[in-house]
Amino acid sequence: MIYEPASVAVCPQCQTPPPAATAVVETPPIRPTLEVKLDPVMLDSDRKKRPFLYLSVPKKFLTPKRIILSGGLVLVLGWLVFRTRPEPIPPGPHGGAVQQVAAATVATEAPAMVAAPNDLGARIASAKPGATITLPAGTYRGSFTIDRAIHLVGDTTAGPVIIQNEKAVGIAIKAENVVLENLTITADGGGEFAAVKVFAKSSAQLLHCVIDTPGLRGVFATGGKILATGTTFGTRGQGSGCQLEDGAYGELTECIFQNNRWGYSVFTTSEGKALKCQFRQNGQPNGDGTCAGVEGEKSYLLIDEGTFEDNPAGLIANKSGRLLMTGSTLRRNGVPAEADKTATSIVGVRQAGQVIIQKSHFDSNLRGMVVSTGSRAQIEDCTFTKNGIAGPQKQGLYFSHTLGIWDEGTKVLLFRTTIDQSILNGINIIDGANLEMEEVRITGSGLSGLAAGSNDQHRTEVAAVGCHFTGSKNDGINVFGDTVVKVTSSTIAQNGRHGALANGGKVAFIAEECDITDNREAGVLSDKGTFTVLSQSSILRNKYGAQSGGTEGGNKDSITLNHCTVSGNTAYGVIANSTCNVILDNSLVTKNKQNQYQAKGAVILETSNGSKPGRLTEDTKPKTGGMTGMEATPPAPNPQDAEPESKSPQKKERPSSTSNAKRPPSGKKPTPSPSDKAQEILRKVLRFVPR
Repeated sequence: MIYEPASVAVCPQCQTPPPAATAVVETPPIRPTLEVKLDPVMLDSDRKKRPFLYLSVPKKFLTPKRIILSGGLVLVLGWLVFRTRPEPIPPGPHGGAVQQVAAATVATEAPAMVAAPNDLGARIASAKPGATITLPAGTYRGSFTIDRAIHLVGDTTAGPVIIQNEKAVGIAIKAENVVLENLTITADGGGEFAAVKVFAKSSAQLLHCVIDTPGLRGVFATGGKILATGTTFGTRGQGSGCQLEDGAYGELTECIFQNNRWGYSVFTTSEGKALKCQFRQNGQPNGDGTCAGVEGEKSYLLIDEGTFEDNPAGLIANKSGRLLMTGSTLRRNGVPAEADKTATSIVGVRQAGQVIIQKSHFDSNLRGMVVSTGSRAQIEDCTFTKNGIAGPQKQGLYFSHTLGIWDEGTKVLLFRTTIDQSILNGINIIDGANLEMEEVRITGSGLSGLAAGSNDQHRTEVAAVGCHFTGSKNDGINVFGDTVVKVTSSTIAQNGRHGALANGGKVAFIAEECDITDNREAGVLSDKGTFTVLSQSSILRNKYGAQSGGTEGGNKDSITLNHCTVSGNTAYGVIANSTCNVILDNSLVTKNKQNQYQAKGAVILETSNGSKPGRLTEDTKPKTGGMTGMEATPPAPNPQDAEPESKSPQKKERPSSTSNAKRPPSGKKPTPSPSDKAQEILRKVLRFVPR
């Protein structure tokens, strides 16, 4: 019998327990290069508790069977690695590679990391503040949130680097000092999703990026800060290229806004700047939308050296928003008359908006600038050339005057500006608005240079100093309704109809130190119950010098000439049609083909105010009720030869019965002299003149 201590507890012969087994000690080889310190004695039982890979392998483990199994396992693992390798990268839409990148959270890391295929999300999630991540050419799909400072730059040497997502924001910025460079960013889901969204207390800088998305917003900053240089903003005609809200700040330099419905939009206490930017093809085909717009109290938009070309829509300052535009060019903007389905303008200021435009040029636009509904505008050192468009039936469109101003409380200041070759009126001001203009030249208008009037209870007021109203197809100045226009030290010349027409309603037209010359019809025409007062002015070489009343007469119009000269007119110097009057106060009417025409029931008074009387050439004094036989070119009178007032036959005439004058009863105060009447009329009119 063989004794086996391991299987029998005691010896069968002596009944004694076996001695304790001595442990088998094995010292594995030590590899100094790995600097691994092992235990000096290791039991087999201890080995079983060790991990699979360790430096000492027992001989019993290396059996043929196990070696074969291990080789098979290695082959299986190699096959799996081969099958899960990245697919060959197909060419992208611009010749670059297309890489599928899973959605991830964007963080930042140390500088100079290169994002490989399928790891963009992981790279930006593990990045540290101040990191720069370089993206090779390709398309990276996903929605990313950057919550730490990071510089994400695309390497475009082999093609564009595209960040693309669907039904989500492309890149959400929730940190300060984030930089995006050389990227094309799009949000294909459209709708409310922006390609880039900057949240409050965050900031992002876009360098030479392309925003190309069909959504409502390309870049959307709500309370944050966005800076951009050399970036293109486009929404494929669907939305706003860059939109600021809730106190956001945006500063864009040398950027392009193209093919947006709304280009650059600033709302709700935000501030935006566009420096040397270009705006092209913004707005819808019917003119709806804007190139740039600002809306809301404390909202502000600055445009410096901007270029606006071929945009269906224009610029808007609305609801107390403020717009400042300097050194900009607006050319060929607007839509044709047949395409206009909405109220559009090249620059629209409404609902208490405020605009200042300086040193800018408006050329060949199909619409004009409109200021309305209690807004304010100041225009300085600008030029407007060939702006506006006529309707299909040669009728003017309301927004097609070069400068349209209307509504009570609306006021425009216009300085050192030229308005040339307007398709319709150069300036059209109505319904209680106010205009002050100085050193303005309005030339070659298709209708009138200045048209001012009111069709409601609010009086329209215009004051012009040192201006030129020349070469219009119709009138240099056309005034109607409840309106007061005062023109000082100005020229009204070479217009196709009248120099100045005061036509209907409670109109007062006042001209001081003006030259009214070479107009095709009347230099000044007062018609349909209007008052016209000219002081120290020259009315020369028109067909009719000063005409009170239209051909039908009966409207009790009045013209007062105070220290004026009326000469060289080819038909009549002064005309008073039926029931109308002309008052010559220290004025000279001479060398006209016929110095005056006085219709039946009309009054022409020559008055003086304690100095030399107004006078006609002695041999051309009128006969009441009709034209007089005058010389074609009567000799010029010598002012030194002026006769005393009592020798003027016109002064001895009593007013005609049609003037409704009544002789005062005895003991009553006598009727004032004609000179006093003239001064009283002048005082009444001047009370309505805007200061």
